[in-house]
Amino acid sequence: MFDFIGVLAQARFHSVRKRFMAELKELRSREPSMVTTQSIINLLMGMKFFRIKMVPIEQFEASFEFMHECAHYFIEVKDKDIKHNLAGLFEHILSPVAATVKNEVNVPCLKNFVEMLYPLTLDLCVKKKHTYALFPLVTCLLCVSQKQFFLKNWHCFLSMCLSHLKNRDSKMSKLAMESLHRLLWVYMIRIKCESNTATQSKLQSIVYSLFPKGSKAVVPRDVNLSFFVKIIQFIAQEKLDFAMKGIVYDLLSVDRPIKVIFAPERMTIGLRAFIVVADSLQQKEGEPPMPRTPGVMPSGNTLRVKRTYLNKMLTERMAKNIGVNDYYPHVLKSLNDILKALDLQFGKPLMLTTVQNINKEPDDMITGERKPKIDLFRACIAAIPRLIPDGMSRTDLIDLLSRLTVHMDEELRVLAWQALQHIINNFPEWRDDVVEGFINFILSEINDTFPQLLDNALRMLLQLLASWKTSIQASGTSKSPDESELLTCKGQHTILIINKSRPKNKQIILNFTIKMPFVSKILILIYHHIVMDEDLSSNVKYSGPLSNNDPVKTEREEEAKLKAKYPSVQRPGPQFLQKRLQKGTKYFDSGDYNMAKAAIKNNKSRQPSSLSQEPVNFTVSPPLTGDTIPTPDCLATRKTSIHSQSKLATELLHDHDLN
Repeated sequence: MFDFIGVLAQARFHSVRKRFMAELKELRSREPSMVTTQSIINLLMGMKFFRIKMVPIEQFEASFEFMHECAHYFIEVKDKDIKHNLAGLFEHILSPVAATVKNEVNVPCLKNFVEMLYPLTLDLCVKKKHTYALFPLVTCLLCVSQKQFFLKNWHCFLSMCLSHLKNRDSKMSKLAMESLHRLLWVYMIRIKCESNTATQSKLQSIVYSLFPKGSKAVVPRDVNLSFFVKIIQFIAQEKLDFAMKGIVYDLLSVDRPIKVIFAPERMTIGLRAFIVVADSLQQKEGEPPMPRTPGVMPSGNTLRVKRTYLNKMLTERMAKNIGVNDYYPHVLKSLNDILKALDLQFGKPLMLTTVQNINKEPDDMITGERKPKIDLFRACIAAIPRLIPDGMSRTDLIDLLSRLTVHMDEELRVLAWQALQHIINNFPEWRDDVVEGFINFILSEINDTFPQLLDNALRMLLQLLASWKTSIQASGTSKSPDESELLTCKGQHTILIINKSRPKNKQIILNFTIKMPFVSKILILIYHHIVMDEDLSSNVKYSGPLSNNDPVKTEREEEAKLKAKYPSVQRPGPQFLQKRLQKGTKYFDSGDYNMAKAAIKNNKSRQPSSLSQEPVNFTVSPPLTGDTIPTPDCLATRKTSIHSQSKLATELLHDHDLN
């Protein structure tokens, strides 16, 4: 209902205004009571979605004539609840005006409205019972005031805000923080500061209040860090050197050794602020918009704007173009030191592959003092590849990101994986190192005792290869011979890893061969025999006739050619076994071994003159199951024979198959 009145006021403002004032007059004439008070509050809330039209000027003036009438009632009313609701209504209506107003601050109707309400509201907000309700209204009145009025009065209210930052009441400290960063936006962006000395003095007082000297924490402690980041961004808009050297350097401990992380929140703010400033300058966004409280729909849903950051590396040349080249190297060195310290404390010890972390819940491990440090770790990883740490080799960085894909913190795992994908997509010279580093990570860090982690890692590896291929195709240029061979080699290496991992990964190989036709066709064919059993094949559905370029059709044709070239022939089992027996290799129990050895001595005359000259023809066989063993022709059948295959026999027979 309230939003309907707001929409109606846009089209029929005079009718809505007349009806509202008539209803208010009628309610004020009644005897004071709880019912009357509540009725007046409901009436006031009906204008919550009323918006002032900035153009044409006639409607702007008419809107503030209505605001004047409400302001007179605000001054006269004694009931605390009505006064507080009126203050909330003013703040709700003035906030959009404060974000867009420019020369309109000089219009007499707005100027008179501010001068009428400001002295009274400033006096009332000092009183404890009115502070929560009137603090935001005083902020809005200053934000829509003239430049001279603002500079004359804001320092007094600024002192109140800074003093309330340390308030033990978290609600009051948050109100003070919201007011502070709105006022600072007006001071830095709209008014463009004062003289250099006056501006420097006010900015230093703000910075020292937010980041006290000698303290590891920030003030206030229980507010979102985005407030601090925005404040630094507003300062950097006009005073870039002060923002970087006076704030960011101190927060990131630039030019100081970082062995242990003592102030994670400060470092998170400094790093995020530098990225925001650099992104804004590179994208030429201009002046940042005025911060506003999140918009609330009539349904109660909150409107939030999600900001996206650049993923392209900030190079030295680009840093020079946007004017941050003097600060860029120092930030990269600090980032390197922070990452190494965090990896030592919260990277390697909190991997899911660490034995000590088995059967432990992440929520139990990432609490207390660890949480702000994990938040800092997330911010550092999110900055990659935008910022590449100075002092960390490419191999070490890829190894770090690869290891973090199995970290206990889920968000950290996602950020590390996204960083690897961004590198694959945007940096061609890094692609080979990323895939090779991830392969080495799988081989060295993940074994069969973590089957779920292994499955996930293999899928990520395949996705990296797929992203590599997609990036080449999206670039619109054909692959160079070297890159094509390199990509094929990585695909082959991936298949070998998957096949050696565990039988359950057969499905992954099949999906890989279907989706990645650039891998060697012969290699696909060989492994097609390994993975294509009836159960696995039944899980894969192909719809429609196969095209000439379909990888499945290509595999079948290659398989048919090889079968025609190498017809199936029984393998020379006896000769193979005799060679092994001559070397003293034992396949069966001692009785079988002695009988076979004796049979060889008695039948030497029947041996072929040259075993090596006899051609050996065989087909690619199914995988070894351990159910069958080579049986010599000369070996007598014994009930005591051991027909189970030993580990050594399996290895030797496997070598024979590969040869």
